[in-house]
Amino acid sequence: MVRPVARQLRRALMGPRYVVVGTSPDRPDFLRRSELARIVYRHGSANDEAFMHRADIALAQRVVLLADTAAAEPDAETIRASLAIVEGLRDPSPADPEEGAVTGSNIQVQKTRSRRTGRVTDGHLTHQRGRGKLLIAEILDERNVPAAWAALASGGGELRAFIVVVDRMIALFLACVGRTAGIGPLLAELLTCTGHEIYTCFFDLPELSYNCETPPQLPAEPQAAMQRLTRRARVLPPRQRLVPIGLLYEEVDELGMPDLGVVIGGDARPPGAIAPTCNGFIALAPSFAHVREFSEALRREPEVITWSEDQDVAARQAAGAPEFGREPHLPLRRVLVCGFRPVTIALCEALILAEPAAEILVLVPTEAERRAALDRINVHRDMVQRHLLRGYHGALAPRPDGDFSHHYEPRDGGPPIGRVQIVVGDTTSPLQFVELPGGFGHVSQFDLVYILSSAGQDSDARGAQTLMTLDALLTRSEPAVPHMRIVAEFVDAELAHRLRQRYAALGVARVQVYSTENLRAYFLFQSVLIPGFARVYGQLLAPWGHSFARLVPSGRGRGRCPFQALSVHIAEAGHGVLIGVELDREGGAVSCTSAPVRPAKTAWSTSHGCVVCGS
Repeated sequence: MVRPVARQLRRALMGPRYVVVGTSPDRPDFLRRSELARIVYRHGSANDEAFMHRADIALAQRVVLLADTAAAEPDAETIRASLAIVEGLRDPSPADPEEGAVTGSNIQVQKTRSRRTGRVTDGHLTHQRGRGKLLIAEILDERNVPAAWAALASGGGELRAFIVVVDRMIALFLACVGRTAGIGPLLAELLTCTGHEIYTCFFDLPELSYNCETPPQLPAEPQAAMQRLTRRARVLPPRQRLVPIGLLYEEVDELGMPDLGVVIGGDARPPGAIAPTCNGFIALAPSFAHVREFSEALRREPEVITWSEDQDVAARQAAGAPEFGREPHLPLRRVLVCGFRPVTIALCEALILAEPAAEILVLVPTEAERRAALDRINVHRDMVQRHLLRGYHGALAPRPDGDFSHHYEPRDGGPPIGRVQIVVGDTTSPLQFVELPGGFGHVSQFDLVYILSSAGQDSDARGAQTLMTLDALLTRSEPAVPHMRIVAEFVDAELAHRLRQRYAALGVARVQVYSTENLRAYFLFQSVLIPGFARVYGQLLAPWGHSFARLVPSGRGRGRCPFQALSVHIAEAGHGVLIGVELDREGGAVSCTSAPVRPAKTAWSTSHGCVVCGS
């Protein structure tokens, strides 16, 4: 798992020095590659007394705890390492800032000391002993999240922690690509550091390298604050442009723990609610340097003095743009899920909240796995009811009909919605898909099929066989099932890549294939790079609040239009914040590109639609 995360870090940040602490006494083979030479490898574990020193935690700006999937209890190891770090930071004894600095025969490091602050700096990030640390901990099993928070709660002002449950992020990702047409290419660009990305900018968080001495003064109401950010962004020179999409607030959750409030699009708060102080903003930008400069400009000049591109100019530039309409989300009335793992519960919640009338059939190979799945659902429901899990809006509960199925009970007391049935079935058998259990009939009657990976060694083999079995059945009835989509996930990244190439060569668009190894790396990488990433993307990927939506032109427009003018055109129509534009590429393929830095113009003859974040 360290390998894909390290590859992403190398692409994004070439300047900082990194230390990887592993359990093997020898440096892993993939870290011997020349492009990863700046990553220092050290043998150790959280049990070692010298762990803090060997990992350079005293000098680190950010500490990342990746789950050790080879361990018998990965989350227990992560929690133990968290405790070691928290307790190690309690040591008040002074130390030489040079002590424990990253060194090694395989790298050349030149440090300079700032004359103004006396800090040791490597030209990219500034390390200062005594400043708080930012810790990102990966937890695999949501049941262990309360224990992880308890381990980190005693860190006080020395530590700001974010816990990332990657499986839940993967569940929201799968639900998003299953219900939103054309969103895959845009998510790939946003998550892989190949174009624009969504950044968070905190005004006053001591654990981060950027810190405003006097934070920008924004209106207390989210709508007014977003309007000010948007107006200011529209007057930026082309090479400094970004797209504000939300606000950040410091809040407290139901258990009294510090929490990050995320408001996408600037929703108005309920009448009488006290608006907390805005602690930062969220923006789509080419780099964090653009975001930092925008924040500084807000601080220096709170109000816009001159407009270089006002509403009238934007209206003239977008005069030839067609009208856009929101494309309905793809149907989710009948969904088949092949396989069960804890992520399935979060996936079912997202699907049912998107389509309250959804009927979801989950197939598992054995009766033992069915009972384990039901037990897991019961535990999850109990934890949600006791407010031990963040981010859930309800839980699955047994239906009173006695048919061994579940419905979804919202936490706000609303009526139960949806239906989930877990049954035993062989997903590698063609006959199983011809007559599915529970009276669901032929697989062609479903709107969406998920093929989920699991922890078993034969998971990818069974998944590939299931996908080929569906291929054989649906090829014969292709005209009858034009609406059906398949979303498949595999652990092996190479297998997923080969399958994507196969379907691209065949021109089959309804099959989407992803690697859980790659998705996990992308989400962890973004969580390291962007504090609060999980909360922000939890809002954007999920069906509640403001999520991604696709707009399609009602007709053909004329001429060309800059991205900036198009964003004004779409905002004026009440569609939300423009994130990307779909364009024709070589060979007739369609790709989605996020906001350009240069004043590039969209030719309406090549535009297929837009992606926005809106309600």
